[in-house]
Amino acid sequence: MRWWRLLFNLDTLFAPRRRLLFNLATLFALILGIYILISLILAHPKKYNEAEQVLNSQLDKAMERCGKGSEKVAQILNKLLLLYDFQGRYDEAKILITEWLKQAENKLGDSHPTTVYFINALALLYESQEQYKEAEEYLNLTLQRVSENYPNKIEYSENLATLYLKQGKYQKAENIFISVIEQSKATFGDEHPKTIQSLNNLANLYIKQDKRQKAEDILRTVLEKTNKLEDELWGYQNSINSYSISKELTSIDDYVCEKKIVFESFGKSNRGLGEKYENLVAYFNSFASLYKLQEKNQEAEKLYRKVLNILENTVGKKHHRMIEPLNNLASLYQFQKKYQQAEELHLQAEKIIRKELGEHHPQLANSLNNLALLYLAQNQEALAIQNLQEALEIEEKNLERDLTNVSGEYEQTTYARKLWSSGYNTISFHLNFFPENQDAADLALETILRRKGRVLDATAKRFDLLRSSLPVHLKEKFNDWQSKRTQFSNLHHRNALEGEKSENHLQEIEALKREIKDLENELARQSSQFRKFNRLRNSLGGDQKKQFDNLNSKKSQLANLYKRGFIATGTSAGYLQEVQSLENEITRLEEELVSQSEQFRQESQSISIENIQQLLTNDTSLIEIVRYFPYDFEKEQQLEPRYAVYILNQKGNPIGIDLGVTKDIDVLVEEHWTNLRSRQTSQEQIKELARKLDAKIMAPIRQHLGKREHILIAPDSILNLIPFETLVDEKNEYLIEDYRFTYLTSGGDLLRLQNTFPSKQNPLVLGDPYTKKNPSLVAIDPSRTRTVNVREYDFIPIPEAAEEARFIAEKLDVEAIIGDKASEEIVKQVNSPEILHIASHGWFTDAPQETLDQSEPFQNPMFSSALVLAGAQLEDKESQEDGFLTAYEIASLDLSGTKLVVLSACDTGIGGLSAGDGIYGLRRALVLASAESQVISLWRVSDKGTKKLMEKYYTHLLDHKEGRSESLRKAQLEMLNNEDTSHPYYWGAFINSGNWKPLDID
Repeated sequence: MRWWRLLFNLDTLFAPRRRLLFNLATLFALILGIYILISLILAHPKKYNEAEQVLNSQLDKAMERCGKGSEKVAQILNKLLLLYDFQGRYDEAKILITEWLKQAENKLGDSHPTTVYFINALALLYESQEQYKEAEEYLNLTLQRVSENYPNKIEYSENLATLYLKQGKYQKAENIFISVIEQSKATFGDEHPKTIQSLNNLANLYIKQDKRQKAEDILRTVLEKTNKLEDELWGYQNSINSYSISKELTSIDDYVCEKKIVFESFGKSNRGLGEKYENLVAYFNSFASLYKLQEKNQEAEKLYRKVLNILENTVGKKHHRMIEPLNNLASLYQFQKKYQQAEELHLQAEKIIRKELGEHHPQLANSLNNLALLYLAQNQEALAIQNLQEALEIEEKNLERDLTNVSGEYEQTTYARKLWSSGYNTISFHLNFFPENQDAADLALETILRRKGRVLDATAKRFDLLRSSLPVHLKEKFNDWQSKRTQFSNLHHRNALEGEKSENHLQEIEALKREIKDLENELARQSSQFRKFNRLRNSLGGDQKKQFDNLNSKKSQLANLYKRGFIATGTSAGYLQEVQSLENEITRLEEELVSQSEQFRQESQSISIENIQQLLTNDTSLIEIVRYFPYDFEKEQQLEPRYAVYILNQKGNPIGIDLGVTKDIDVLVEEHWTNLRSRQTSQEQIKELARKLDAKIMAPIRQHLGKREHILIAPDSILNLIPFETLVDEKNEYLIEDYRFTYLTSGGDLLRLQNTFPSKQNPLVLGDPYTKKNPSLVAIDPSRTRTVNVREYDFIPIPEAAEEARFIAEKLDVEAIIGDKASEEIVKQVNSPEILHIASHGWFTDAPQETLDQSEPFQNPMFSSALVLAGAQLEDKESQEDGFLTAYEIASLDLSGTKLVVLSACDTGIGGLSAGDGIYGLRRALVLASAESQVISLWRVSDKGTKKLMEKYYTHLLDHKEGRSESLRKAQLEMLNNEDTSHPYYWGAFINSGNWKPLDID
């Protein structure tokens, strides 16, 4: 976290009479003081409690003597925040900042410097946890609260620009960086380090955008200004005494000053600053990276060497700061095919990482990935796969741990996508370079199984925690959380219907979004605490619960320790010791719980090929399709995306096949999907195109299926939009005639589907909800569909849906809920019914496309999918519900014991597409709600045809006790073999996702 910015802000915040223009010595000493403060207060982990007690005592005294708005209080608070941050106590840090922010707003006003300081601190805390949406909100609020000439506005603006840069919002970042440069020049002058640093930030942005000429022009200016400063920097050398300056500037208390003040945490003292001054490293690195892009290899090498020389003379050859420049120079040599020199540098970096940071640090994974690419370039097959495999194991450990600690699905998705590049490389290793190597094939499939759908799985676990057995004192907050989500959904729906995007509407949405996030954080924080009440914990005995809580605590500590690096413990030796201690304790606790609890053993099973194969039957094949980007290792760039498929049977090795460039396949998918949605398209035309698509996708797969008839298929990207049953084989027959399909997000779902929970309520069946019926429409449109024109409120009644509901309810021995009783309230009150069947209108407002940026208002596709329930068009209804049950709202339902959900409506299976993570819409919502299986539609379905299909489906499911996928298949085959409904429009829309087995209900 960038806490140094807070201390810099404090220095100007409470010193209106001091000179604002810092010279280099002051700035250097200030930064030095921060490092010393960190090393002294946090040098020994066991001293955390003692340091906290001292700081709290000082805080009480300072408030009593100086008042809450004083400089002294703010300084002590900042030290306390530093302590919490380096311990990873983020929730406590948020509480501390939030409480002081509220007090500052009430007592000092919204625009007081202290108030603004706390808003900025909260933003940086969110950013350090990669909660970028919240960070952006608070950084914008910070800037709204300050005047044009506010002393720290430059600093706050740069914080926001840096955040945009991390998110890839380059245009927004560029606009702010340019503004910051102008402000820095006006405030500090052209030669000031702040101005130079701002110029360097803009240059780095241009390098990321590949705007090479712009970057070079700026970097030349940076280097010219840096060279002018070298003599000045030399002049300050003798004036810097580490003890006196740090003591004077940081006012370290007597408790701290008793320690021996050392300079090692920042760099060795009494060495010439000049080029050895560390800030020059950033400038040289930037220019070297630009030269590398321009293939000016000699110039790049000189600058990379200069960086290494600076660091060797300031921190030493074995310091962790050497890792990045060593890898940079090695990468340059590799690009030039100087493989021996590249290998020496990569191995040197790897050795430093293992010694200084440990065996499971993310930087080690990066280093091993670099070595794998190097050995690949030399065709050293065994070494390449060995290094890649170790890198992936480290990434897997970090992914498992960090997804738990990153809150929010958007943030989790952003984090997980960072690791997909190594996943793509793994597929490339196998299919493009070592297609005959079975180790490469195994590694590729195992990586896909572990990473595909990973964010969905993590989010589902998070929602499960929010629903599970909350204590009484948190129930009210949980209900408030659900209510706010309803309000949030209603606002988005109003936008969909009315196109309202006023400033007030936007502000209302943003305010609700913050409230929902705060409630989620509060629920998580107050239940220790919160994790203690999940189902897995409740299944454990008393001693096992303590072990489980201790395990989660240790995992969180380890995740925070990796994020902070060894600055948290003062020395690399202390860091390694604490990492190894935590890792050993985690391993011990996991082994004990596995031996004592069968449920813990099942839920903690790692995803592996062997574990998945044990869940397959002899007549079943798992088909894992993934969209990937091959990598050109010579040019160091990704190529256009392709589809790959891996086939796994109960016995034998996995088989991988490259299916071809995605754009060629996607065109056929879109055409086929369009044909299927129209009754007017002839079956001859449908079959002709379906045969072409089959030849591209399923024909290569069929060669490896043998006599297996049950296909567990996990599509990716746009392939999620088509029912594979409608493809046509070489015999000109639909695939449904030979195969039974079950749809998954990933083969890893099979482990989750083992964990079943008891139902808590009888089946719930709703049909034909009352909105505002217009009987004349029924006569006008006898072939109506179960969809709506959202923009025109065109809700045509669907009497067949009522008949369908009554038929199913009678078979289940329950009462069907029809008309005005079929409301949102009824659905939201359910608690794990055995079956949930809703026959109504459905809508999806946007054409399916790659998932939109969920951080922007109106862009979350979970608001674009909904079911229409009672009262949707009534203006005088008393309920706060609007009658539109969105995917966003369904996700917070508790369907953990629900064996089957059937959404008998239009478009319930489509949504925003996310490569590697499924579909964002009703399908995803039902997984988040923990439904065991779901029957959903992929286009606008016929009312009468759907009624017939559902009656046949439930007959096979309930009367004949057949499996969920097999019941649907047999119902569809009966429709196919009937001349009136043989068109795939009538029988092909619905698919079964999730559990395929017979229902286990009374």
